Amino acid sequence: MKKIICLLLLLFSLGQITLAQKLSPLEEKKIKNQLAKFQKEITRLQDKLKKTKDKKTRGIIIDKIDSYRAQIKKLEQKISPSAKPKVVSPGKTPSVISPAVTEEAPLEEVPATVEVVPKRVVRFRLEGGGVFGLFSAGTAFMVEARFPLNYVFGAATSGLRLTSGLVQSKDLDRRYLPLNFDLIFKFPPGVFTGLDNYLGAGLNYVLRTTGGSAGTFGGQVFYGVESEGFGGVVFGEIGYGILRTGFSPSHRGTTVLVGYRRMWEF
Repeated sequence: MKKIICLLLLLFSLGQITLAQKLSPLEEKKIKNQLAKFQKEITRLQDKLKKTKDKKTRGIIIDKIDSYRAQIKKLEQKISPSAKPKVVSPGKTPSVISPAVTEEAPLEEVPATVEVVPKRVVRFRLEGGGVFGLFSAGTAFMVEARFPLNYVFGAATSGLRLTSGLVQSKDLDRRYLPLNFDLIFKFPPGVFTGLDNYLGAGLNYVLRTTGGSAGTFGGQVFYGVESEGFGGVVFGEIGYGILRTGFSPSHRGTTVLVGYRRMWEF
């Protein structure tokens, strides 16, 4: 019986060691490279923040920095789930130097060189703007609203988008008023391109079409890139979409949109 118990304890110990070694050297190297990219991007954004005076643009930059820091924290947890104490080699004693501070020698004040940005409490955040171009191969003029979500998937942050407007069919015989509901995953520069970029997919519902009747559900997928400009964000996206009425042929085709949006915080 004792031999069986000892064998079980040995197997349990070996299992714990195996579980601790989750990452291969190649995976760990990839994560470290990604951490270096995120840290470099944070440094660039911090330099840009010092030169920016517009409050809304500063808010966008601060949100990006916070997003990168959250992603760095998750990646660091993958590399080292728990902090490990440093091991001191035998025969080497770490030297501890304690500075002598006396009442007669007060500490000199260090001039502040880093700008401290007070963190504002934001209860609600909204991005709104407009887009034009082709949607499902039809000429489109639409407005949109984006709402960030607190979910992070690897290097990507998530958000929701609502879009609605007028779409004219390519043969000019029908008009659509769709309402689009999309889920978007945003990626930092360096993941797919050198700019901030995103992938998205969603459903649309034709609220009204030519003749005054409502349609039915369709869908869309898309990829976009964006950059700061004109006090907000300029973006462009390509994809594929389908508009359906339920009683006439579906209108489907390529999506090519260009747009502009700004952020409001409450």
